[in-house]
Amino acid sequence: RIVDLNPAARRIAPVSETNPIGLTFDGFLGLDPGAAMWWEGDLATRGEIVLGDGEGRRFYEMRSTPLRGRDRLVAGRVIVFHDVTERRRVEDALGHDLAERRAVEETLRQRNRNLALLNQVGQELTASLDLRQISERLSHAVAMALDAEGGSIWLWDEEVPGGLICRSAFEVGADRSPINL
Repeated sequence: RIVDLNPAARRIAPVSETNPIGLTFDGFLGLDPGAAMWWEGDLATRGEIVLGDGEGRRFYEMRSTPLRGRDRLVAGRVIVFHDVTERRRVEDALGHDLAERRAVEETLRQRNRNLALLNQVGQELTASLDLRQISERLSHAVAMALDAEGGSIWLWDEEVPGGLICRSAFEVGADRSPINL
């Protein structure tokens, strides 16, 4: 039970008791009964507690040190609160900014890979007159750039009934591209 509080401790309590002396620590903080059990016992303990909701939510580091009587038994505890709300908010903001930065960096890396792939394909296309080689390379490059499992190239040929023929198909892990499917 609480036997004394300083004015700062009185201000953090969500319970608006005029006189908290005699309340259990759980009751004083508005916690469920038994929630403060972690700082009971013979040893000094540390922990963190969150009080309030929404914009009024506060984070506290707490230290609980046993007070011993002449018989060396625990007669009470001194509990010190340290408001770490601002530090937690900065850490959360930095963590959010860091995650966002990593996502942007990964997007840029993927775009750079795609540009390098398109550049390579462009060079290969201008260096070859072989339609089969061009079709295979292009279907592979497009599938890779779109992060697809495969792709195909269909061309219109007026000499073929129905007109459309598959010139190239690519599947991730396949050894070769089927032609004229």
